[in-house]
Amino acid sequence: MTRRSSMQEWRSLGHALALNGALLVAGCASRDAMSAPLRDGGRDDAAPPDAAPFDASMPEAGAPDAAQDAGLDASPTVDAGADDAGPPATVCALPPTYGALRVTPWLVDLGLVVVDDAAAAPPGSVREAQLLVAVAATGMRVASAAEAIRATDDDAFDVLTLLDVGTRHAYEVITATYGDSRYGRVFAADTAVAVATITDSDLGACTVERGLEGTPCTEVAACAPGICLGVVREELCTDGVCTPTDVVLGEGRCVRTRVPDDRPARGTACTEDAMCPRADGLTCSLLGDGPDAVGFCEDAWLRRRFAFEGAAVEGAVTTIPLVVSGVASVSLRTTLSAVISHPRPAALTVSLQHPGGGSRAVVFADPGATGTEIVLRDVRALLPADEAVNGTWSLVVEDAGGGVSPPESAFVFGLELEVSSWFD
Repeated sequence: MTRRSSMQEWRSLGHALALNGALLVAGCASRDAMSAPLRDGGRDDAAPPDAAPFDASMPEAGAPDAAQDAGLDASPTVDAGADDAGPPATVCALPPTYGALRVTPWLVDLGLVVVDDAAAAPPGSVREAQLLVAVAATGMRVASAAEAIRATDDDAFDVLTLLDVGTRHAYEVITATYGDSRYGRVFAADTAVAVATITDSDLGACTVERGLEGTPCTEVAACAPGICLGVVREELCTDGVCTPTDVVLGEGRCVRTRVPDDRPARGTACTEDAMCPRADGLTCSLLGDGPDAVGFCEDAWLRRRFAFEGAAVEGAVTTIPLVVSGVASVSLRTTLSAVISHPRPAALTVSLQHPGGGSRAVVFADPGATGTEIVLRDVRALLPADEAVNGTWSLVVEDAGGGVSPPESAFVFGLELEVSSWFD
């Protein structure tokens, strides 16, 4: 199992995110006042609203016994007509398309890995069962993990892990491309129980309900008994005094106030998400980069990924607004992903700036760059960790050559921003 390194695959995902993310995120916020209980943390003992525990023993209709548990037959055959693991959800916890998964407000991206070797899915393992059931979404029948891998366009499966902050349920989204179309299944993490089907990148047969936390909001009433955090509104400024209007620039997210907090792992040191209990709704908030980076286990909703529409690079300076909303008050760590198509990449300097004209960090500057594309993949912007995170950020592209002709020959696409936040 390896991290996906294929640039073609990543660019395809970037295109999908840019298209689908615009339907889910408008972007951003100025600071909202925080209640003391929320700032101090705290979580009650009760299960999250609308949460229902997964029953890993629930059979998937039409799937073989091999896909039900760890006691698998070495050469099971999957029924191409496999259905979902339960009744349809009233309000599905998953978005309508694969491309929107990583930027859905209540889902936190825990990472994407690639399964391109049958050794990562040995006979009798849950992973093998998942691959066999995932292939069934295409209508094909396979008898082993090796056969399943060979049946894909790229001889590989993508495995995307997500955490639903509203229900604390984790999902593994296992897909591959067949004839340039994406098919697969969404599973309850660490089980072979499918909770949704992916057909030509569209999600269907969803059986998991959405919870309250993480749901977009503009008013507190929509989040009772919690609060609506991080709504960004247009401001009317007169003589240096700015007053919020009723125009919403970026939706907030529902967050429950919790007191007391009985999660022993909250606040403990970590170096990766796996060290923080997903069942407690925790992820690792890293404070740095590299193998020695250390962070602490905190509420998963403090991290959020956004996708934005592409934009042309025009003239000597191009400023692209990136609206961020629904997180805490200050940023801990910010990463940028983008592909910039330009005939002279060596002439470009690319920077990311905090909202309101705050601090600015260069994320690309290479006088020796060649080719016609700049690829930035989760590049960390070295910005102060004490400035406002909610609001309109700016991606600034400066062209020392003064621009290109025609203007459409330079473009930014696959634009994503992931922020980890905290309270000041």
